Amino acid sequence: MSFEKLIRQSITGKLFYYSTALAVSIVFSRGLGAAGSGGFFYAVNNFSLAVLLLGLSLESSFVYYGKRGAVQAHALLVLSLLWSGIAAICSFAFFYFFEHRSSAIPFYALLFVGGTLLSNFSAAVFMVHKQFGRPFWVLGGVNVLLLIVVWLAFTHDTNSIVVLSFFIATAAGGIVLFVLANFRCVPLFSFKWVSAEMLRSLFTYSIIAFAANLIFFLECRIDYWFVYAKCSAQDLGNYVQASRIGQFLLIVPQTLAAVVFAEVSGNRSFKMMQENFARLVRIFLQLFVLAGIAIAICGNVVVAWVLGAGYDKVSVLLLCLLPGIACLSVLSLCSAVLGGVNKVRVTVKGSAIGLVIVLLGNVLLLPLYSVYVAAFVSVVGYAVNMLYSLYHVRKEGEKGMPIFRFMKSDWQWLGSLILYPKLKR
Repeated sequence: MSFEKLIRQSITGKLFYYSTALAVSIVFSRGLGAAGSGGFFYAVNNFSLAVLLLGLSLESSFVYYGKRGAVQAHALLVLSLLWSGIAAICSFAFFYFFEHRSSAIPFYALLFVGGTLLSNFSAAVFMVHKQFGRPFWVLGGVNVLLLIVVWLAFTHDTNSIVVLSFFIATAAGGIVLFVLANFRCVPLFSFKWVSAEMLRSLFTYSIIAFAANLIFFLECRIDYWFVYAKCSAQDLGNYVQASRIGQFLLIVPQTLAAVVFAEVSGNRSFKMMQENFARLVRIFLQLFVLAGIAIAICGNVVVAWVLGAGYDKVSVLLLCLLPGIACLSVLSLCSAVLGGVNKVRVTVKGSAIGLVIVLLGNVLLLPLYSVYVAAFVSVVGYAVNMLYSLYHVRKEGEKGMPIFRFMKSDWQWLGSLILYPKLKR
């Protein structure tokens, strides 16, 4: 399957999924309000950290070794189920003993961590079989059902059911995806365990990827804890929403990064992908310039209409964060290339540099602290990380890879990518 076909398959599935995820985010934001949604998404952020810590980025090693034919899909799925279950129980125990704000939080953690890891691992198996879009169509369908339940619950003013339904849907999505992966990617009723040698290889690769992802997660999310500690609940709600919108703007870059990672891992070389990589980077940077203009013109109106009252700082915060989000879009492609050529250690170093900058910046500017200071510091950290990784990616390819240049041919390529299936009909 060609690179362009893989892109189309991946983008359509992920756009559907993230469109429904955006709808869920909007419904929760409007229903819970700025202060209430800030607390909810703050808890989800903490659960996401638990997913990262307990998952050990095993999905990366699944794709890396699965694409090389070193391990079979049914062995990966058995490991997925076992590891997701262990992680879910560990997260329940941790939040049971250390989180006392609500007795429901350990149960929420169990559902979120177990369901998310099972989804991640199952999606990795689909990627090995070049089925990039299917997992996201499934998870998007789960989100549609969640939206129906949430709408009914809000009409009856039952916020507790709304929150519970979110975490049940997360767990249900993981289970459905796991079952589907067993039917679509492996022989029926087959069972095979991973050999000790391959298990060692999987964890060796994943631990390095885990270190990179953990440091990168902290680089991107540590500002939440500073804002939570130093700013009002209203400002926290505004900042979290601006960050979440920024994450949605990264949907397409991260989608394509997954394709790039799988293809570079399979080819074992970046040189075959060099032209497409440079083309994607140029397109992303130009699209973010256009996004900034659009937000500056009509951001306030759109935010007020979509999210409701109380989110008056989201538009300005999003503009402040946008240069950093553009850097993250390029960084996602760089990390995919470096992971595919087994140079994750470079990603670890770049993320560590970015984290140090973000951490020191937040600490040193505490006397002047505000949500705008948090945004500025984050952008600086993201930019340095991106430039460091891009420098090493360019060393992997041949000379003459123009990045910061406008090329009309890039947009012609993008147009052919979008219009090709229609013309073929």
